Amino acid sequence: MTREKELFVPKVPGKVGMYISAVSLLTAKPMSAMSVLPLGSMFCTDTCWLLHLGFDVVYVRNFTDVDDKIIAKANMREENIFTLANHSIGKFHDDMCVLQCLAPKHEPRVTSHIEQIISMTDETIHNDSAYVVDGDVYFSLDKYPNFGCLSGNSREELLVTPDPKKRDPYDFALWKASKPGEPYWDSPWGHERPGWHIECSAMSSHYLSIQCDIHGGGRDLIFPHHENEIATSWAACQASKVGYWVHIDNEFYHPLSLRHYLMSVHFRSPVNYSTANLDNASEADFYIYLGKPKQHLPLIQSLIEIEKVVKEVLSILGLLSPLSYTEVVLQLKEKALDRANMEEDQVMDLIGKRTQARKERDFSSSDQIRRDLAAKGIALMDVGKETIWRPCVPHKHEDQALLTLS
Repeated sequence: MTREKELFVPKVPGKVGMYISAVSLLTAKPMSAMSVLPLGSMFCTDTCWLLHLGFDVVYVRNFTDVDDKIIAKANMREENIFTLANHSIGKFHDDMCVLQCLAPKHEPRVTSHIEQIISMTDETIHNDSAYVVDGDVYFSLDKYPNFGCLSGNSREELLVTPDPKKRDPYDFALWKASKPGEPYWDSPWGHERPGWHIECSAMSSHYLSIQCDIHGGGRDLIFPHHENEIATSWAACQASKVGYWVHIDNEFYHPLSLRHYLMSVHFRSPVNYSTANLDNASEADFYIYLGKPKQHLPLIQSLIEIEKVVKEVLSILGLLSPLSYTEVVLQLKEKALDRANMEEDQVMDLIGKRTQARKERDFSSSDQIRRDLAAKGIALMDVGKETIWRPCVPHKHEDQALLTLS
């Protein structure tokens, strides 16, 4: 928690425990849910690199499959909460598969670890850091001396929910009573369900004991979730300590282009999601894959060795697709056609008309065809006597005019 770059030293030599918290099923949507997908891509890359360095990595990523928001959404849809959760988890796995992300060693769900959550809650009460009121269990925040050590925030910055049961307005629930129609589990304190922060403390300690080297998640989880999680873990076992905290900020594109873009952003920088950035990544990917089969062997031996190293690193990071280069080029072109709402036959027909116009020295018409296609994200390239097309960043007509004049 020094907020500085440090040499990575795991607690147990040769072994790394990594826990990524709170994939909320409300954000487990298709590719547009940029708040979740960077987690899978970034920490997959971390895992690949650590494995390459020879570490034995235990990668754990949890699902929060029961909380206030999920219950509210299920009620609104008049859908069973567990059916909704299973469907959302399936969607999330589909996206991770398309992004070619490594699966974690463990993917615990809150609802499958109620026993561990109850046990940690009971231990927290036993250590005099929590108290029971009418079946609800609250964490005594004043018993934890280091609140704010991760975020730098004070407890006064917490969003306080008025509750006459609390001894202190800033205390938070570890275990709370279920309302009619909500799921519940038997516990020493009644028919209830877990609070938010205790779940990650219980699951991370179950799979990693106190040897959690890396704990990650979205930047929005730093406060209060991870701050409170540190407090609950300390209350249950004061020897518990995370070595390194890592947080990141929050169609018509090839999955590798999306991954290319995500991996181009520094892990501590906000992800500035925009179609323009994805367009640029897509265009860069096209050139990479189009040019690859045509590359000649470098004439200088040192360059050959550099290429081998680069390939090895890209393979480790998962940036080289098992697909052939030709297949990736075709997929990139399919995405461009979908975005332009065109068939390839239509593009080829326009290329033919442009070729004929050039033969007739009707350059005004040929340039207009080029500009119209470029505005839709399709660029024409004259290669010898042949004209081919490739995906590009869609240009406005005025931009094309400026490019032509220059």
